[in-house]
Amino acid sequence: MMKHAKHTEHTKHEPPQGDFYVGYLPLPWRHSRALRIIIPAVLWVLVLASSLLSFLRADSSGSGVWDTVEVREWSGLLYAEPYPMLLTETADGPAFVPIVSMLKLGGQAFINGREGKAVTVSGYEIRRDARTTITIDGADSIVVSDSEPPLAPVRQDLGPITVTGEIVDYKCYLGAMKPGEGRTHRACAILCIRGGIPPVLVAPDGEGGRSYYLIVDSDGGPANDAVLGHVAEAVTVTGTLESWGVTNVLRLAATDALVRAN
Repeated sequence: MMKHAKHTEHTKHEPPQGDFYVGYLPLPWRHSRALRIIIPAVLWVLVLASSLLSFLRADSSGSGVWDTVEVREWSGLLYAEPYPMLLTETADGPAFVPIVSMLKLGGQAFINGREGKAVTVSGYEIRRDARTTITIDGADSIVVSDSEPPLAPVRQDLGPITVTGEIVDYKCYLGAMKPGEGRTHRACAILCIRGGIPPVLVAPDGEGGRSYYLIVDSDGGPANDAVLGHVAEAVTVTGTLESWGVTNVLRLAATDALVRAN
């Protein structure tokens, strides 16, 4: 009886038969064979999923393009306020085209007292929906010229407006980033607008397209600080619609101009 009990106790503590993993010993062959199949398969799935997401994001962010290869030239009248802009002739008429840095900064540091002068600007074009932003490397990209500047258009007051859309920065949205809108781009848009890049309200136009409104404060100055708390979210904006040539400008109401949309 005693011998039988001892034998039972001994066999109860014997390790189970089969592969048994010990950290300092080589991996059992059966396990290593499975990992050689599973790991490459998982990596390929991740690569394909990443490529698909990149394609879907690029497709959803419109036809925005940042041409960083060809240096172009624009001629026109240089403005410093409310944002650094070039008044230039386009196929649709005189338009105010923002001038920004290659970084997340506006073009304020590049004006150097040349506002109100006819200039030639050399830089790279960002474009989307027939809108353009010019990115330049530095103050040397703006040269005072002897050409006749276009006449400044009459700024027309078109009356009160309330419109719902998304506030974006006028660099990334046009093509510098994809996507350049929505919650995934919010942190970047805030940095750009805080750095002086003009804020723009983009709203559905009711015909499947988009309307663009350059935003200024109630005094007609830059509205960067005023909109920071509402960037990259659905927002209802109240103010006055103005026409500066073919550029639509939304002058914020003095109070309660920005309200998060339901």
